[in-house]
Amino acid sequence: MNVDNLVYLSRFLERWAEWGDLSDIYSDCQRMAFPLIPPWEFAMDVSRLRNVACYTSHSTCPNALVQPFLHDHNNLSFPHLMLFAMENIPPLREICLDYGVADKWTGKLPIWN
Repeated sequence: MNVDNLVYLSRFLERWAEWGDLSDIYSDCQRMAFPLIPPWEFAMDVSRLRNVACYTSHSTCPNALVQPFLHDHNNLSFPHLMLFAMENIPPLREICLDYGVADKWTGKLPIWN
């Protein structure tokens, strides 16, 4: 297993304050108060299934961000993930995310495909 293909969802939470939200750019939008999201103690292996995750690359300077959302259930432990562009991404340019790659591999997180 290649640890470069693991996406640690819990590490996206650390980046949300940096990425901001709609209330930062649209003054009529109120910042919403959400319930605390339970910790996600798993990683996704984006190398095995051919969904949208296989078309993203890891970068420490990402051009897209990930937000969780619920649309067909109310289980905060298993949200769907939605990608949003942080800038205009021209055709034929990679979509890059900060995967939140761990500094060292511990092998303790369950892997979800």
